[in-house]
Parts: sequence; C-alpha cells; structure tokens
Amino acid sequence: MTTDSTLTVAHTLAGLPVSDMGRAEDWYVKLFGKPADAAPMDILRDFRMSELATVQLVLDPDHAGGGLLTLDVSSIDDAVAGIQARGLHPQRDDTTSRTG
Repeated sequence: MTTDSTLTVAHTLAGLPVSDMGRAEDWYVKLFGKPADAAPMDILRDFRMSELATVQLVLDPDHAGGGLLTLDVSSIDDAVAGIQARGLHPQRDDTTSRTG
C-alpha cells in the first residue's frame, strides 16, 4: 500500500445506459467500425477501444440518454469520413476544452 494520495487507474470503462440493446449495439458498431468485443451478459456489450479503455453499453431504460462520452481521436477528418462511410451522419462541432 502506498501513502501517495494519487489514484492510480489501470483501465477506464465508460458505461452508457441504453433503452434498446439491439438498436444501440447496431449504432455503436457503425460508430466504432467494429463489433462489440464481448457480451458478458445479455444487458452488456463491451467495445474495447484500446488496452486501457472500454466503452460499455448497459441496458438501463430508466437512465438511457443520460450518458456522456468524449472520444479523443488523432484525426477528426479521418474519423468523420469513416463514420460517414459506415452510414452515420455526424454533425461537426469544432469546440473543445483542449487548448493544445
């Protein structure tokens, strides 16, 4: 045990509540360009975005639409082009809290 008060995080998992797992999974497959990596339960779908980050869809109709997910991509133009090619039509918003 360390006395350092800094929290060490080994992996980040973002849980997004959804009301219809089938529709949500289809939409996120188009967004991410890949199928879910795991379905550990009927109410969960895991999309591993990197070794250290997972986006998890959680069937929770009472809280659906209340999630927030920010993705930092290396090229917004490439990301938008890929998403459009997969049949989604994102609207670009160039605002960001990032300063550098």
